[in-house]
Amino acid sequence: MDIENPDIKLGKGVVVFDGEILKTVTSKAEFKTPHIFPVSVICTLTDDDGFRDWIGDYSVPGLLKYLLRFDRIVGFNHISFDFGIMDGALIREYNTGANEVMTNMREVLSGHFDIGDRDPEPGMIEKILRGRNIDLHLDIHEFLNKEGYPWAGRHTGLDAVSTAMVGVGKVCSRFSGGAEAPKAWRTRLCLEVMTYCRYDVLRTAQVYVQLLDGKPLKVSDWPGKGINEFKPMTLKVR
Repeated sequence: MDIENPDIKLGKGVVVFDGEILKTVTSKAEFKTPHIFPVSVICTLTDDDGFRDWIGDYSVPGLLKYLLRFDRIVGFNHISFDFGIMDGALIREYNTGANEVMTNMREVLSGHFDIGDRDPEPGMIEKILRGRNIDLHLDIHEFLNKEGYPWAGRHTGLDAVSTAMVGVGKVCSRFSGGAEAPKAWRTRLCLEVMTYCRYDVLRTAQVYVQLLDGKPLKVSDWPGKGINEFKPMTLKVR
């Protein structure tokens, strides 16, 4: 199974997505303010549309309008990070003051967020899309804490979970991983970054389908333990 032929059934009303950024992260503290990072690409996957690529900050109003069509939005740490970079994109687009941008944003937000005299702000996307989200990172972290593994959070990245459950981890070719994706995009390796992002979406989708079907959670690369298998877990709508 690959991005040319995903051959995966998510179900009606489900979209899986992931985003990449244009600015290199220079400290862990910056992860707490993801709105400071411009968008390079955000990729979505649905049964009907397959993969779609949303390029740059200017695509985010359209992406938000698209996401509002779905009952379930699935990601891996997307509530904290990917929604955050979308917040930043809306803020920057709004601050351009262009009439077409303002009109488009009011159309997108109408009935979901009373923009009125308020500017877009960090946390806005989460508020608009609340009640639709399944964040696998949050679910896995909370599950492992409940099971008595409070130290396990650092081992529950997508690569560790996907390697154990799907048999394949993250995929990248001309750069070493997500941390280098911003530099790769800036040096015109855009197609490679888009491919990397699509694979992250596909791995997230595969893990989601397995957990939804009641398969046990598996996590690889724990210190000295190879692959650890746990009981099935419940996915929470947030």
